[in-house]
Amino acid sequence: MSTVAEEHRALQDTVARFVERELMPLEARLLAREAAGGELHLAADEAAPLLEKCRQLGLIGLDTPGLRIEREIPMLGGHRTYELVFEDCRVSDAQVLGEPGSGFANMQLRLTRRRLLMGPMCIGMARRALDMMVAHANQRSTFGARLAERQAVQWWIADAAMEIHACRLMALDAAAKQDAGGDVRMEASMIKVFATEMATRVIDHAMQAFGAMGVAKEMPLQLMAQKVRTMRVYEGPTEVHRMVIARRVLAGR
Repeated sequence: MSTVAEEHRALQDTVARFVERELMPLEARLLAREAAGGELHLAADEAAPLLEKCRQLGLIGLDTPGLRIEREIPMLGGHRTYELVFEDCRVSDAQVLGEPGSGFANMQLRLTRRRLLMGPMCIGMARRALDMMVAHANQRSTFGARLAERQAVQWWIADAAMEIHACRLMALDAAAKQDAGGDVRMEASMIKVFATEMATRVIDHAMQAFGAMGVAKEMPLQLMAQKVRTMRVYEGPTEVHRMVIARRVLAGR
């Protein structure tokens, strides 16, 4: 007879496969839809089979008594968050994953991976912004000189190249440590802070180099700026990560 812990692990494995095989493949479709000017959320016919699968797995669903989505809150970069109301909402033992009270520890594992992924995401956006800035600086002339000949723009480009390279090495080092089974929580916090702030600076300088066109909605820079701004808040704000890093360094870890 299997133990309760074994049943929980089996259910967790089933949920993990559901996320990997059915939820994650939707990401590319949603991003392509957003790039084409569409909405960044699931249509009703896309959400219906996923909700049914959640019910089959015994997970809490949107139709659970006492759970109400009060309102949708639009955010920068096409993101959305929601105000949820829980009123006399009961979760049966069959719907509980793991042990009550241990949800935060389990969520930390996901957050660590998400923070590591922010490195490549920010590198990609910063690299695109740098490429655009370089191309523009080489062809745009003002007051008799190309932007590429002006020290301020040269320093923006030099700083961007250095910071992108440093962030790339940080991400590769953390990935190698993660693959080897190491604890990368501090590295994930470092990447979360450094990558998002790096991308913010690079994208902002690229927008400045383009002048009025840099803040035009027909350019991708404004969308990247919005996305990276939200990244400095979700998965833990920058200030909290700096506190965590300092605490671990001061403790000699």
